[in-house]
Amino acid sequence: METYDIFLEFEDDLDNIAGGSSSVGDNTECHVAINGRILMTIASEVEKPIFPHAVRFSQTIGVCVRKTFPVRCLKWANVEREYIEVVKGDLKRLFVLDFNDQAMNRFVEHQMLTTFKEFRANCHRHFKKYSDPKEARANPPNALVGRYED
Repeated sequence: METYDIFLEFEDDLDNIAGGSSSVGDNTECHVAINGRILMTIASEVEKPIFPHAVRFSQTIGVCVRKTFPVRCLKWANVEREYIEVVKGDLKRLFVLDFNDQAMNRFVEHQMLTTFKEFRANCHRHFKKYSDPKEARANPPNALVGRYED
């Protein structure tokens, strides 16, 4: 059985509504509750965030992607636009963002793509270790614990 087949069998048990395994989202939410949403701007010439919270912003994008994007998507092209918009909505809850700014849009979507590829590669590496789907399902990677896919 192919690794992706094992992974896709496992995705039936995944929970897409969990908050993710990282505390980055919790820390950011706590910061926002105390200080308000975090202003983010993008330097157009280099398309990088400029602000003391740039690392937090990138990490939060990663957390949102891992908790929102369906695991069954094997390629970026399979990720439906609605999931990208959900992540952007989550980000707007925590950050002051202007998605009318093309540099901001490109940066955020590029971060989503990068996170998606890393997440898929990590899951693939994990499931590749198992030849038996039952054993793979019994030993999910931490990023998949508690997720449920519809």
